[in-house]
Amino acid sequence: MKIASEVLTKLLSKKDICVELICNEDININEEMSYMLTQIRNVIIDTSNNDYMCIEKIIEIFEKYGIDCGERHD
Repeated sequence: MKIASEVLTKLLSKKDICVELICNEDININEEMSYMLTQIRNVIIDTSNNDYMCIEKIIEIFEKYGIDCGERHD
């Protein structure tokens, strides 16, 4: 979970971003982020993926968690 907060901190420090979290459910955000990062790591270390498939699978993970990547990656 430490890596998740470090990644988020670095990303937010590069931009002038204000984040407001509103949860309607009892969700453990640290667990969700940790699991998402684990899924992304597994995609990256899977040598059966070519570069295109690796990016495509990471985009699918983002979208599963409600992170819109737009159409740019196509």
